[in-house]
Amino acid sequence: NSRNKTKKDWGHVIISQEPVNTGANFRLRFTCSADNLDKKDLFGKSDPYFKIFKATEAGDNRLVYTSVIRKNTLHPSWGSFTITASELNNGDMQRKLTFQVWDWDKFSAHDLIGTFETTAHAILTGNTEYTVIN
Repeated sequence: NSRNKTKKDWGHVIISQEPVNTGANFRLRFTCSADNLDKKDLFGKSDPYFKIFKATEAGDNRLVYTSVIRKNTLHPSWGSFTITASELNNGDMQRKLTFQVWDWDKFSAHDLIGTFETTAHAILTGNTEYTVIN
């Protein structure tokens, strides 16, 4: 339960990002991992995965990426993935990105572990660790 944790006990997601190529529709490579996520499963740890949403001009959020699921861990490494800037943020490096970290469940609704917001620009300029809060 996040309410009983101190800030240093909250889970963290660590992200690195690098441009893969340049041009009108350049690609970005993300490498994502987490540490100290909340335990959500009764008889295990968590089966975490994450989703990235971009803010749209209409003011809503659109899903742009869903990671693989890492089974039975509170310290997942999701590896790397590549996405075009137009898919991620319409080429706007200041556009808000919302990351949601979930615990996958086979027989019930998936549990939200936590969320955070950032931008591609913030990640590229060195802001690479985010507290996951629910």
